[in-house]
This record gives sequence, C-alpha cells and structure tokens, in this order.
Amino acid sequence: MRVALFGEGKNDFGYFTFDKKNCRYWEEGAIQPLLRNFDFFRDAELIAISKEEIKEGSYIKGKREIDEANFKGVALKLLKFIKKQRSKIKDYNFIVFYSDCDKDDYNARYQQINTALQYIFKEYDIEGIVMMPHRILENWLLGCQSAYEKIFGKIPNNPELPKKPEELWGDKESPNFPKNKLAKVLEQFHKEPNTVIFKEITGNIDIEELRLKCPISFASFCVELEKKVAKKNK
Repeated sequence: MRVALFGEGKNDFGYFTFDKKNCRYWEEGAIQPLLRNFDFFRDAELIAISKEEIKEGSYIKGKREIDEANFKGVALKLLKFIKKQRSKIKDYNFIVFYSDCDKDDYNARYQQINTALQYIFKEYDIEGIVMMPHRILENWLLGCQSAYEKIFGKIPNNPELPKKPEELWGDKESPNFPKNKLAKVLEQFHKEPNTVIFKEITGNIDIEELRLKCPISFASFCVELEKKVAKKNK
C-alpha cells in the first residue's frame, strides 16, 4: 500500500538532506514511525509529499474545480498537489494529512480541516484521514511512559510525565509549554530534543497507552482510522 503524507515541520513530517555521497534524500520525521505502530500502516510505503512536488506541474481542470479561497496552510498545499498532480494521486491508496493545532480551538480547527478534506477526498475519489494533536506533537511525545522505559530502561521521574499531556499548554517561555516540558523530561536522560529522539519515542509508543492518555486527539484519530480501515476492508 502506498500512503501519501502531507504535513509541515522538520521534526514532525521530515525534511530533505544529503548522504555522504551528496545524494539528496528524504529524512523521515516522527510521524512515520508513529504510523507504523498501526497494523494498517506497518507494511505501507509512507511517502512524504514535498513542497517541490506541490509546486510542480500545471492545474488540470476537472468536472467541478474546487475554489482555493476557503483553504489555507497545509490544506491548501494538499489541494494544490491534487489539482496539479491529478494523475499522480491515483498512485496512492491512502492520504494522511498531519497538522498541529497549536493555540486554536481543537474541535473547530479539526472540523474545519476535516470538512474541507472530506470534500476533496470525495471530489477526487481518494481516501484519507486527518491526524492532529490537541496542541502540538510534543504533547503526544509526553503521553507514553512505556516508550521511555523501552528506550532508557526506566520511566521519567524528574520530572515525571504529565498526567494529562494533551492539556499541557502555555506561552513559549512557560515550563508548561509542551516543548519546554519535553526538554526537561529528556534532560534527565542526557538527551536534547531533536528529530532522532522524537522518532525513537514515536517508534516505541504503545498505541493503547497513548490512546488512554490522549483521549481528545489521539484516541479520536484511532477511532476514525478504525472506521476507514473497516470501510476499505468491506
């Protein structure tokens, strides 16, 4: 199965870099290892759609072209890619659309994005899902104690992981800002926040544990994915 990934953020989504032979390749972010914890994605080819691919090509008009005026951010990039690469999108079996929520109202933002994307999916005859933490990725990274135990041989205790990681928020200088909280948690293991450690955490996450700790966003993603899988298996 070929899965197209849309998103933003070096640590979350990934980035282009170069190997020792100066060959350009895509370095995965933390989302890809997280997805592979699900049976549905375990053996899938997860293909990140880069900014370059979104810009390539010319618009191909369909029967009813979707107006771009109501789209912004990653949603607009997804729409542009589909409109420009209509033939390419048929090469994929599924789309995962990742976006942080940040300080926005979660339910309002999710509904706005999901409604727009479901319209796109229906109009262009493709299937996909929205993946969005209640705030940012770091909230999810603070939600699975067993992942840290697998990686470091012990659970965080100075500080401990927050009991309700999804609700963690504050201004960027606050100790409750998720990025700052995660930095303090990693400090006890003599690690700094970066893509490598984020990927290690997400690759070791226990889906059921994170589902219980993050009922607002991660559990809802799991439920929606279960519906999508059941639909595809009919």
